[in-house]
Amino acid sequence: MPFDDTYRESIQNKHLGNVGFTSTAKGVTNEANVDINPHQLNADQIPVIDVVNLYGPLVASGIAAGVVEEHIVKLTADPTVNNNKAWIAYEDNCTTSGHSDRGSIRLSQFIRVAETQYKLRVFEDNGSETAPDYTKEIFPSETQFNWDYNAGAGTLYFDEDPSANGKTLPLWGVLYTYIGYSIADAILTISGSGGLTHTHYDVDFNYDGGNVWIYDPAPASFVSIPNQLIVYVNGVKNRPDDSSYYTPVISGGKLYVEFGYSVDSPSWWVNGTYLLND
Repeated sequence: MPFDDTYRESIQNKHLGNVGFTSTAKGVTNEANVDINPHQLNADQIPVIDVVNLYGPLVASGIAAGVVEEHIVKLTADPTVNNNKAWIAYEDNCTTSGHSDRGSIRLSQFIRVAETQYKLRVFEDNGSETAPDYTKEIFPSETQFNWDYNAGAGTLYFDEDPSANGKTLPLWGVLYTYIGYSIADAILTISGSGGLTHTHYDVDFNYDGGNVWIYDPAPASFVSIPNQLIVYVNGVKNRPDDSSYYTPVISGGKLYVEFGYSVDSPSWWVNGTYLLND
C-alpha cells in the first residue's frame, strides 16, 4: 500500500535529504531541491486517457506521436540504501527494443499521471531475470508493505526489503518518460516591428572517432553554436548544457559534438536539431 503522508514525508526527507539519490549518473533530479525552469516543462501535449475512459487516445498514441517512450526495465537496487529498500533504473537493463544499446544511462523524470495508462507499474521477476512476471504486480496493487516513488529522481522505495515479503527479485518496472520538446526548445524570440523568422534544421551527424561526432553544413559554415541545438542518440534527446551528456564545439565551420559517455561506434545514430535566423 502507499505510504501515509506522515511516513512519506519522513522517508522522503531521509532518502532525498540524507541519501539524496544525487548520483552522478545522467538524468538524476532531486525533487526536494528542484527549481522548475523552461527546460523541465513540456511543450508537447501528452495524449492521455482518463480513469473512466472518456477522453483522449491510448498510450500507443503518445508513443506514435514521438512524445512518450515506454520502458520495460529490470530495476537495480540502489547501492546507497540498505536491504533493497530503494530501486533505480538504467537503459542497459531495458528490454524495450533498442534501449539496451544506449548503455548505462540512468532513467528519471517518469511520467506521473496516476489515473492514466502512463502510471508506473512494478512487478516481481519471472524467476530467470529475463522479464517481469505480469501476474505478480507490486505497484500499484501491493498491500503487504508500504511503498512510494519519486518520479523526478526515478527512485522507488519501500519501508522494508521486498524479498522479506516473499517477492522474487530483482524487481521490474514498466514506466514512461516524456521525450518531446521542452518549453525552452519551443520558445522563439520575437523582436522588432516585423519580428524574426527562423528555419528549423534536423540533421544527421557522422562518426569522427572516440566519442566525437561531426556535422558539416557545407557549402555553408558555422561561426558559433546554432540556436536551440538539441542532440539525439538513437532517437533519445540528450540534456543540453550538460557536459556529462555532450559538449558542442565549432571548428573549421563544422559542428563537433563530444559525448560524456560511450557513443563510440558508427553503428549508433546521432542527429541534431537547431534554428537559424532567416
